Amino acid sequence: MAERCAQNVSEQYIIPIFCGNTRLAHRLASRLFRRYGIVSLICGRARLWDFLDPATRTLRFPEPACDRLRIEELSALADLYADTLPVLIPCDADWERCLSENASLLESRFIFADPQSCLSGSPLSEICERFFA
Repeated sequence: MAERCAQNVSEQYIIPIFCGNTRLAHRLASRLFRRYGIVSLICGRARLWDFLDPATRTLRFPEPACDRLRIEELSALADLYADTLPVLIPCDADWERCLSENASLLESRFIFADPQSCLSGSPLSEICERFFA
């Protein structure tokens, strides 16, 4: 019952945003899609297989050299999904550095998660329990 509740809430309100177009991001997004039916967003440079992946939507983001533009794009993304809980998950070292350096600017708009927590257990159930209990 709790798992079904988590699925209903997650489909409507939780937006996983994977920072970095890596295999890890696609693997995690695929797992979330199979388990909860959630389509995840992946920030990065689009690749050929992205067009065939039903579990993700790829968003073009500035190159790694410009953190300021990345933060502005993330802020615009947060405004676009104002009625949801966007969850930022860094999937490569450059994004992890960028998000940790700019955490003070993003913490009011995003929930931060790490890839390891998405691989173990039920991350969306934990988020649902934390915010909807």
